[in-house]
Amino acid sequence: ILAYYEHLGGANSYLGAPVSAEYAVAGGEGQDFAGGSIYYSPATGAHAVHGAILAHYRALGGPAGVLGFPTSDETGVGDGVGRFNTFAGGNGGAIYWTPATGAWSVHGAILAHYRGLGGPTGFLGYPITDETGTPDRVGRFNTFAGNGTGRGAVYWTPATGAWSVHGAIYAKWASLGWERSALGYPTSDEYAIPGGRRNNFVHGTISWDAATGATTVALASPYTNPLRGLGALTALRIDQGVDYAGSGPVYALGPGTILDTASAGWPDGTYIAERLSTGPAAGQVVYVSENITPTVQVGQQVNANTVIGMAHDASPYIETGWGDPSGVPQALAAGQYDGSDPTAYGLNYSQLLQSLGAPPGIIDGPVTGSLPPGWPTW
Repeated sequence: ILAYYEHLGGANSYLGAPVSAEYAVAGGEGQDFAGGSIYYSPATGAHAVHGAILAHYRALGGPAGVLGFPTSDETGVGDGVGRFNTFAGGNGGAIYWTPATGAWSVHGAILAHYRGLGGPTGFLGYPITDETGTPDRVGRFNTFAGNGTGRGAVYWTPATGAWSVHGAIYAKWASLGWERSALGYPTSDEYAIPGGRRNNFVHGTISWDAATGATTVALASPYTNPLRGLGALTALRIDQGVDYAGSGPVYALGPGTILDTASAGWPDGTYIAERLSTGPAAGQVVYVSENITPTVQVGQQVNANTVIGMAHDASPYIETGWGDPSGVPQALAAGQYDGSDPTAYGLNYSQLLQSLGAPPGIIDGPVTGSLPPGWPTW
């Protein structure tokens, strides 16, 4: 440390005079100075950290934190604006600083991908968060300020790897709920398509039209329109679920298991319930009820091509929506329903059916209740 301090200019350097003796830290040594600190380990050698980068480094645990020991002194990015230090920990890390964004860390697979996209001088610009865990505890991400293309982020999961989303596509994905949306995590960077740009996600794509600025979501869903076989299909109101008039076969929404085909406890006839086994709503229950005759049995494995019942075009018609996950013959929205107004679960199921090509239900009053955090949107 002394040799490196003297190499930098000693007390006449930006570090100034010592304010501590050398001290042991996390497999190495450190020493503090009026203008910064020098940290040393046998693997990394001695390097100086100072200013806002040092403050953030210490806040993250210093050498004992995720970043470990520094592997460079503070260095200019090359754009005349930003500064950074690199670190050995976190499978390789860095802290980037600008006057506008402050100091933030990036490390591991996200840093590697960020650098591959040009780092702070690329389209993502400088980081504006540290690496952060997603609410589902699966993924990790950093958010970036953007270089004239709008804010962006790099998301990573063990299954998908690290990919970037930015600009209008990022804004659209954010409005849907990020990785908690029906699309899930990104599986590509943005790429060119005729007339625009696109990102791929686990369950679909978002495309951007260069001429109009509009974004389009396309779900690659395991679910299909379960009402596609109904003749004279007419959407009625949204309540606990969605009411429809029409006659003919009703299909399973997607792969799953039939839980119920009985009417006990349901006020207006048959109640057919299926627990979904895949897709954004895996584990959830969907039901079709009222004026429908079951064509499946409890315990039967079904898929999107399985006819689960025959609907009859007469009052009370049919109702379909999210079912109670315990298998009780009632709508999941039962606790939100006041007897007349649409519910949040009913509206959400209408939006799912609309995304699959069915007509949406009619909203004839204020929407009651709310969806729990992480519930898929469509």
